[in-house]
Amino acid sequence: MRKILDTAHIYMIVGLIGGLHYRDITKAEDFTGDTQLAVVHTHVLALGLMFFLIVLALEKLFALTALPLVRWFFWTYKRIPATRTADATTAAPAPVAASTDER
Repeated sequence: MRKILDTAHIYMIVGLIGGLHYRDITKAEDFTGDTQLAVVHTHVLALGLMFFLIVLALEKLFALTALPLVRWFFWTYKRIPATRTADATTAAPAPVAASTDER
């Protein structure tokens, strides 16, 4: 139960730091456009903190930590790699060679 609470607390800290970072960066740079930093704060708080608070409530009701699959769940949850998106260096098309064919 303590592990679930600690995990929820870590997600809360990371979510709040993400929101603070987003606010400070956009304010310092006078940025007014869309950015992915705006969703980091919300997603970490919703998918991390709220999820583990719900798991904590379910633990209190059903004693989930007594089940052998809980260790497996924590091991896999922490080690699932994030999906990698193509960045500017890999998404750029290959340069097209100029044609020397004159007709």
